Amino acid sequence: MNSQTGPENTEQAEQARSCAEARHLAVFDNAVVGIAETSPRGQYRRVNKKFRDITGYGEDELFALTEQRITHPDDVADCAEATRQMIEGAMASCAAERRYIRKDGSVVWVELEISLVRHPDGAADQFVTVARDITERKRAEESLRQARLAADAANMAKADFQSRMSHQLRTPLNAILLYTQMLIEDVEETGSTNALADLEKVNLSGRHLLEMINDLLNPSKIRRGIVEIVASDFPLDDLIAQVEAAARPWAEQKRLAFEVARPERLGLMHSDRAKLRECLMNLLANAAEFTDQGTVNLRVEEVDVDGDSWLRFVVKDTGAGMSQEQIRRHVEPRLPGGMLASMHTMAEEADGSITQQLVSVLRGKLHVECHPGEGTLFVVEVPRDVLTASD
Repeated sequence: MNSQTGPENTEQAEQARSCAEARHLAVFDNAVVGIAETSPRGQYRRVNKKFRDITGYGEDELFALTEQRITHPDDVADCAEATRQMIEGAMASCAAERRYIRKDGSVVWVELEISLVRHPDGAADQFVTVARDITERKRAEESLRQARLAADAANMAKADFQSRMSHQLRTPLNAILLYTQMLIEDVEETGSTNALADLEKVNLSGRHLLEMINDLLNPSKIRRGIVEIVASDFPLDDLIAQVEAAARPWAEQKRLAFEVARPERLGLMHSDRAKLRECLMNLLANAAEFTDQGTVNLRVEEVDVDGDSWLRFVVKDTGAGMSQEQIRRHVEPRLPGGMLASMHTMAEEADGSITQQLVSVLRGKLHVECHPGEGTLFVVEVPRDVLTASD
């Protein structure tokens, strides 16, 4: 009885083994990752379809090659060292990123997981390599690296340009201021009132320009939100007089009327004098530049905001005015874009963006009103004491 059932059991076992091998082969060949089995010397013994797709070689072609033959020359040494350490028992497996040279000569980046299978006696039998194509990831990483290098280079070039320009402008300007001061002293001795007034205007404008050059990096710092307030006490009357003296020639050069309305005494202000002056100068320069006829007006008022003393500066012109979209771009700073009516409009928007952010640094507010063809009105409100104003 046993002699009859024995062969049947053996046949069933063989069938089971055959089915298991078939399933294993199907899983091996249809895996979503490349799989290769190689001898300890790197000779290919078995490869699946995905591995053939990655390398571009057919099965018989790979059997005639070694792993070293398809590895990029710059990666061969690392490959050999990892193989040596695994055979010597220093590590059982390794993970690496390497390059293969495909059959068509192109380079493919692969992420490898390599394990060593040993004989029962401990001798090395074969390596099993699992490979994933990471070429697209490597390309993205390289693109990002190149973009960072380009950005770093651009920042360095910008910093170098700003440094050079600051030096090249400051040096001659300091000389002009020095000679102007010498002329003022000479004129004071002769008593020429008209010449003295003109020279003082030159001196005042030159000093304002020098401060702007010294603060050359401020716009980029403002956009990054790292500009600090340099607050001090200063007579607001003196600041308005300086702004008026510097801005009046701009209007007179274009035959525009320039009017200033202000209280008789404005008293002290505790804020960043340079930034406030730059705000007002930007708005007045804008108004004079883009008004072809009529008037540029500066009005200063004292106002109460929740019990705190604030100053309101109103700059009004009779220029072409702006649309509602252009007003929005002034009040919400952003790079000029879209369909701009003219280069004048683009320049207005760029200056307005900086002014808006300077006003924000001073913990103030900027408001714009206008109708195309009827001029523009800018209203800047800032606290008299910037340190006690609520955020």
